[in-house]
Amino acid sequence: MVQKEKSVMKNKKMLRNIIIGVIVLAVLAGLYILVEKMPSKENKDDVSSSDYVTVYSENYDDITKVSVENSEGGFVIVKNDKGWFSADNDKIELGSDKVDSLLMSVSTVVGNVIEEKPKNLDDYGFSAPSAKVEYELSDGKKISFTLGSMAATGSGYYMKPGDSDTVYLMPEYKCATLLQPLKSLRNSDVFSVKSDNIKKISLTNKNGSFTLQKTADTSYGTNALVMSSWMVVSPREIAGNDEKIERYLFTAMQLNAEDYYDDDPAKYSEYGLDHPSCTVEYTDNDGNVSTLKFGKASEGSIYVKLDGRTQIFRVPIGELNVTELKYLDISSTLAMLESIDNVKSVIVETNSQKYELSIDRTGDTEKYSIDGKIVDESDFKSLYQKIIGVTIEGAVSGAGTGDFICRVIFKYTKDLPDKTVNFFTFQDRFASIIINGQLDYYTSISQVQSIIDGVQQLAK
Repeated sequence: MVQKEKSVMKNKKMLRNIIIGVIVLAVLAGLYILVEKMPSKENKDDVSSSDYVTVYSENYDDITKVSVENSEGGFVIVKNDKGWFSADNDKIELGSDKVDSLLMSVSTVVGNVIEEKPKNLDDYGFSAPSAKVEYELSDGKKISFTLGSMAATGSGYYMKPGDSDTVYLMPEYKCATLLQPLKSLRNSDVFSVKSDNIKKISLTNKNGSFTLQKTADTSYGTNALVMSSWMVVSPREIAGNDEKIERYLFTAMQLNAEDYYDDDPAKYSEYGLDHPSCTVEYTDNDGNVSTLKFGKASEGSIYVKLDGRTQIFRVPIGELNVTELKYLDISSTLAMLESIDNVKSVIVETNSQKYELSIDRTGDTEKYSIDGKIVDESDFKSLYQKIIGVTIEGAVSGAGTGDFICRVIFKYTKDLPDKTVNFFTFQDRFASIIINGQLDYYTSISQVQSIIDGVQQLAK
């Protein structure tokens, strides 16, 4: 009997344990199903753009005012018949491309639905919003929305429309411009210039002044005497170095501001612009003049102002060396760069000898000679290259000349005056170069001696 009761008790205990186990499993299964069916904010943060819904869609040309509050201070911009301007300072120039980017971000607002009527908006950062945005349309309609915190995935910001309790995930690229200060909308293009549109450049700095002119607009271009696109016409006439002119006066002069200092300066002196360190004038093909003035330089930057604009900008110096630039820096280094196609003869004179190199272009053939003796074309042209290849090594300013070394005279095929270049000893190892009576430059004596040696060798 006792044994039977123990068996019954044991069976009841086992049954109870089984029932409890089944209940626990049922509860866990239910919880699992519930959790699986619950919306996951983390998962929704990763929803692709194909799941975006359009929250607002307006024609951005109809927007007349945009107000943004953010941690950078925010801004208010307004449109009038002249364009967009800052409501706080209408002297600030706004970049049209940057304003367009902002308008596209606010006019069409898209996102993924994260949660409808959430119990706690603080979970999405709306208690300390990243930005509050409101814009107004031409018909008076106002639209607003708020950006909360960035999603954990970094894919965007939580967004709540002003007229809804639904939380969306707005893509990051749409939010970026709404998190910036006003200066991010400024026009950062200080100056842009292309050589094709310019016919004249004048520059003044501590090293003096010089003027460049398109060769085509000078007698050198008209008579095809110079191969360079640019001529230095002041203080001396010399062919320009096209590569260096493009580098220093065009490529380096595409100026973009790295910071903004004064939109309406009362005094230019604190920026060094009352007495500019450099002034550059560009005259375009229509005769319009753009003048840039450069002021003080510090820490790799320099202040600059463009005439016609009140703003003072600061731009990185980089390869911008206009404050130090000399005319020889952008000139051809060849003192006698004459195209052989325009030359009919070259006379080389020393103290004791005179040689004449001639080109006879009768008919369809060309004959090359020295003092009437026919010579090989390649030998003739090799000597001609040596003559016009004399390189300038520096400028001579008011220096006297020494002993005469030799003279080179170019005679042209066209009705043009001869070009006479005299060489005199200068200091110990140099020769001064006097072009048409003007003492301008010096070169090495060895280069001049090489011409004399070459002519004598060809004349043998």
